[in-house]
Amino acid sequence: MTATRAAVEADTGLAAAIESAGFVRVLARADGDAVAASGLLARALADRAIPYQVSVAPTVADRTARLESDGDDVTVVVGDGPESSHRLAPEGSATPRACELVADLGSEPEPILALAGAAAAGIDPESGELARLRESTVDDGLIEPRPGIATPTDATDALAHTTLCRGPWSGDSDAAESLVEAAGGEPTATASAVAIDAVGGEASRRAAHAVERVLRPARIAGDHPFATVEGYADVLRALARTTPGLGVALAAGNPGRVREAALETWREHGRRAHAALDRGATRRYDGLVVVETDDAVEAVAGIAADYRSPEPTVLAIDGENGEAALATTEARPLGEPLAAAAKELGAGNAYDVGPRRGYLRIEGDRDAVVTAVRGAL
Repeated sequence: MTATRAAVEADTGLAAAIESAGFVRVLARADGDAVAASGLLARALADRAIPYQVSVAPTVADRTARLESDGDDVTVVVGDGPESSHRLAPEGSATPRACELVADLGSEPEPILALAGAAAAGIDPESGELARLRESTVDDGLIEPRPGIATPTDATDALAHTTLCRGPWSGDSDAAESLVEAAGGEPTATASAVAIDAVGGEASRRAAHAVERVLRPARIAGDHPFATVEGYADVLRALARTTPGLGVALAAGNPGRVREAALETWREHGRRAHAALDRGATRRYDGLVVVETDDAVEAVAGIAADYRSPEPTVLAIDGENGEAALATTEARPLGEPLAAAAKELGAGNAYDVGPRRGYLRIEGDRDAVVTAVRGAL
């Protein structure tokens, strides 16, 4: 199977540097896309018997500090970092770039992981950068698009714990089970009920579009540890945010070995995220909704942007834990606004940015954070 070659070519100089390296360090940003990309690269390095280490650094400042102390070994930054470093996808989707780099190293990307990384990045599976890889994976019988719900296990588990969707069953296993039972366990009926619930009540106009990524998932054939590509991606996203070491183990190694720990972490992350959104207080500005919460800021921002916010961008702030997150439904770069806001707040490089998301470490007054972010946007 041949990896898709995207419009932006991989850094062939990086491939040459890796091939001659005695040791390769991979520093990834803390999202499911970057963790999947790091896993793809780690597998290629293992194939070539090149020693490596993969770790996740949640901000540009963290990656810069580790890079500066790395000596002469090759370091690959999956995400933003110093311009002098080997950067793979400083702001955009990392998985397609990793597929290109893996191909330049003479290997083939593990297709299910690549598709899960693309799903985590929000890439359209049928028209995005890895559409050809998906098509060939379907042709090879490795995945099969089917009606139903995106899940790593089953529909009940997904409805209660996923952060890809929001409804009256979110965070409530009993309510999720009741919906599935009322649908007779039939995938199409379950998906229809979910679609109706997701756009009802307090849902925003964008909810109808957002819920589509949960419906008709790509079911993984054989004895893979996870049921669907999109469910696998959901787990990767949760682990990247909460237990990145476990996420690296899942992406770079044998996922079956860490499946149960990964699923339990995913469930806990989903419960906490939906509960935090329930507790959150909101403020609306022109183009921005602010959610003041006390946990899981990245997940809260993402869920709110997709299913609750009347504005395209959401800023979730957890003042007690010194964190803030941005999520947007618009195809706009957030790197410059996040960097400007961090500078305004005196946070330096204590921020990060990925596809339609951003993260910021904060100190002090929440209103100052809102003012800085609004001004930067």
